Amino acid sequence: MKPSRNPPYRRRAAVLGLLAASLFLAPAGAAESDPTPLKVGASGLPVPRFVSLGAREVNMRTGPGTQYPIKWLYGRRGLPVLVEAEYDIWRKVRDRDGEVGWIHGSLLSGRRTVVIAGGREGVRTLYESPHPASVPVLRAEDGVIGDLDGCRLGWCKIKIEGKSGWLTMDALWGVLPADDKPE
Repeated sequence: MKPSRNPPYRRRAAVLGLLAASLFLAPAGAAESDPTPLKVGASGLPVPRFVSLGAREVNMRTGPGTQYPIKWLYGRRGLPVLVEAEYDIWRKVRDRDGEVGWIHGSLLSGRRTVVIAGGREGVRTLYESPHPASVPVLRAEDGVIGDLDGCRLGWCKIKIEGKSGWLTMDALWGVLPADDKPE
């Protein structure tokens, strides 16, 4: 009888190795099927998310604490900022111009607002319904802040000084793709 090239202990080791490898690969495959895994910050809320400045004057700092220098002073309540990370009661945020820094959570509001991103002429038209052939109800310049009332099918309903209208998502700063809901 010829000796086997693969003694039984080697075959068992190979099978056990394959089983162990499959345990490590299974979670990776599951993660790939979910393209946007939910990240939760220290507050228990999802990150990234948009919030707005809740005070008339807000300091953006270079780090998460009052010992860090002030980088920017905002003087515009309601301005939307993107929360990118959280550390204790501090929120790492990005503004429309790409400036990144830390703001104390008590100076932020969950109220959803957006900034109009002006078109070629620096002005955007808001419509009565979410369709460009609908009746124009308002024109707003670049930089105007409005309250977000929800988005669907690539359009967002916003309110500016008591008047509501619809504008495409790409004409706004302050919305994420996840804000767009199917009809």
